[in-house]
Amino acid sequence: MTHQPHMSDMTVETLPPPDFEAMARLKEKAPEAADLLRQLANPTRLLILCHITRQERAVGEMERDLGLKQPGLSQQLAELRQAGLVKTRRESRSIYYSIADDRVQGIMGMLHDIFCAEPVSAP
Repeated sequence: MTHQPHMSDMTVETLPPPDFEAMARLKEKAPEAADLLRQLANPTRLLILCHITRQERAVGEMERDLGLKQPGLSQQLAELRQAGLVKTRRESRSIYYSIADDRVQGIMGMLHDIFCAEPVSAP
């Protein structure tokens, strides 16, 4: 059995030096990141964003496909729109929603890979 090094086994010399510039950027961007994560920390909003990640969808499609009632769906879409995470396009009497923020596109892709991708079977 091999011994796996534990953080307490490492000396200060083996740890990488602190990246003060990265820490300063993180400190500056932390409130913005927390706000974005707060917007995503709602199961209904995540479901909506997942549904429109690959293509825009009309409100009626979202109601049908996600099984959401119009008042609740509209409230969540309004919050996402106000936060600048989705954008709309009107065509005749239909309103189509799509992702407006590239960060959301990346996060939704990562969440899909973690939670929705088919598990890889062992050979």
